[in-house]
Amino acid sequence: MRQEWTKRGGVRGRGGRGGVLRAASLALGMVAAATPALAQVGEVEALRQQIESMRKGMELLENRLEELAGREAGTAARIDAVEESGRSVPERLVTSGRDDVQLSISGHINRGLLIANDGDSTEVFHVDNSFSGSRVRFEGSARFTEDISAGTNLEVQLRTNRSDRVNQIDNEPIGQTSFDRRKVEFYFDSESLGRIWVGQGSTASDGITGSDLSGTTVIQENAVQDFAGGMLFFDGNTNALSDTQVRQAFDDLDGLSRRDRLRYDTPVVGGFMLSGSLIRNGGADIALRYGTTVNGVRFAASGAFASAITEDNEQIAAGSASVLLPSGFNATVAAGTALQREAGRDDPTYIYGKLGYRFAAFDFGGSALSVDYYEGWDMDRNEDTSRSVGLAAVQTVDRLGTELYLGLRGYDLDRAGADFDPVVAALSGARVRF
Repeated sequence: MRQEWTKRGGVRGRGGRGGVLRAASLALGMVAAATPALAQVGEVEALRQQIESMRKGMELLENRLEELAGREAGTAARIDAVEESGRSVPERLVTSGRDDVQLSISGHINRGLLIANDGDSTEVFHVDNSFSGSRVRFEGSARFTEDISAGTNLEVQLRTNRSDRVNQIDNEPIGQTSFDRRKVEFYFDSESLGRIWVGQGSTASDGITGSDLSGTTVIQENAVQDFAGGMLFFDGNTNALSDTQVRQAFDDLDGLSRRDRLRYDTPVVGGFMLSGSLIRNGGADIALRYGTTVNGVRFAASGAFASAITEDNEQIAAGSASVLLPSGFNATVAAGTALQREAGRDDPTYIYGKLGYRFAAFDFGGSALSVDYYEGWDMDRNEDTSRSVGLAAVQTVDRLGTELYLGLRGYDLDRAGADFDPVVAALSGARVRF
C-alpha cells in the first residue's frame, strides 16, 4: 500500500482504515481455512482463540482510529480558519473543553527596578510595577445568535514586591493583595441591548479617572501612588522615618474598583456608553463614557458617581478627559473628590494634569514622552497638601509584545507639625505581554 504525506505532515494510505481492516480480515480467514489440515484438534482450538483475540484487538484499534480522526478533523478546521484569516498557523492551538466555546489565554509580566531616596537614605528594590501588575487571564466566549453572545473571564494577579508597597522597612512585602483574584465573572452580550456582567469584576466606575491617550500609562498616570507608594516620609523634626506612607497622602479616587457586583452597560450610541452597577454590600455607582475621532483628533472622556456602603460611608465623584492630536501631542486631565468619608474629616480632593508627545523614533514600535503634575488636599489628614511631579518615557517593541519604560517622580507632603523631606524615585523596567 503506497503512503502519501498529507498537507499537515500526517501519513495517509490508499484505501484508508477500511483497507487495513479488510486485509487483516482476509489474512485471518486464510488462517482459519487452513486449520482443518492441522493434525491436532487442540492446536485448532488454540488458533481459534488467537483469531478471536486478534479480532477484538482490531475492533479496539478501529475505535481508537476513529477517535483520533475526529480530533484531527477538529484541529484541521481550526487551522483552516486561521489560514483563511491570513494569519500564520501556530505550532500549537489552545482549545476549549467544548468545541462551541472559544478559549483564549493572555496576560503580561511587568517587572522593574525601583530606586528611591527619602532625603536621608537611598533604597533599591526589585518590584512588580503596580500601574499594571503581572497577571494571567482565561477568557471564554460563545455566540448564541447573530446578536447574542456570552462569555467568561477568570483573571488572577501575581505581584511580588509591589512598587506601591515596598519601603525602607519592608522590602519584600507579601500579603493577600500580592496574589489575588482580579476577576471571576461571566456576561451576556447583545449588540442591540447591551451587556450584563455577573460576578467579581470592574464596577461601572472602575477606571473612571483613567481616560488617557498619552501612551505612557504603563509607568505614568493619575494614580501617582502606584510608582513608589510604599515609601515612608522622613521627618526632619524627629530626624527619623515617619509612619506616613506616600500612598496614604496620594489617591486617584478611581471609583469602586473591582467588586462582586451586577453591572449593565448600554450599547455605544454616538460614542456614548452609560453603565451602572449594584455592589454586593449595598453600594452602587453610575458612569458615563465617551470616545470619538474627528479629522484625526482622538478624544476620550469619562465621569462617575459612586457610593460604597463602608465604615467610612464613602461617596466619590470623579472624572477624566484626554485628547490626542494627529501630530502626536496630547493632553490629559483628571479630578475627583470623596464625600462624607468620615465624621470631622474634610473632603479629600485632587486635580491632575499631563502633557505628552507620541512619535515613531524607530521602525519596531511607537515612542512616547510625557510630564505630569498632581496636587491633592486633605487626603490623609485635614490641612494636608500633597504634590507630585513626574517624567516618563516608553518605547514599544511590537514584535515582542513589549513596552520598555523609564520614569522619574517626586513626592512632597506639607503637614502641620511635620517637616517631611521629599521622596524622589526612579522606576525602569518592561511589560511583556502574551
